[in-house]
Amino acid sequence: MFSFDEISQQEKKILSLFDRKVVELFQTDTITDINFNSNGSIFVADAIKGKYRLHNHKGSLSPLINFMADYNDLVVNQKDPKLETSFLGMRITAIIPPMTDKSLIAIRKPNYRIIEIDEHIESKSLSKNHAKYIPKSGS
Repeated sequence: MFSFDEISQQEKKILSLFDRKVVELFQTDTITDINFNSNGSIFVADAIKGKYRLHNHKGSLSPLINFMADYNDLVVNQKDPKLETSFLGMRITAIIPPMTDKSLIAIRKPNYRIIEIDEHIESKSLSKNHAKYIPKSGS
């Protein structure tokens, strides 16, 4: 995770292009994936809550993609329509036309903490029956 006090002005500028709720997801340790789809919808994968739809992204993803490319001294354009880079410790993959009908962004976050089996059972992302087949650490 990152601290707002420790990031550069350019990183703050890129963050300002994201919706406030999305930036909050960057700081949520159980979030593993955030996907901006071509139809404007944003899907989130949470290690505890599972997958869910956040809301629709407003506006074009192009400024986000271009700022992230520039930040990493990369270029994304029609000739080279795929951007693979990192931002604040997250893996970013962005695709623009003509490779897709509209721009897409996939953000993969590292999992900063181990989620205990009991948490998975409590959130119903794992049944007690299935949990008994997972070996205990040190076994």
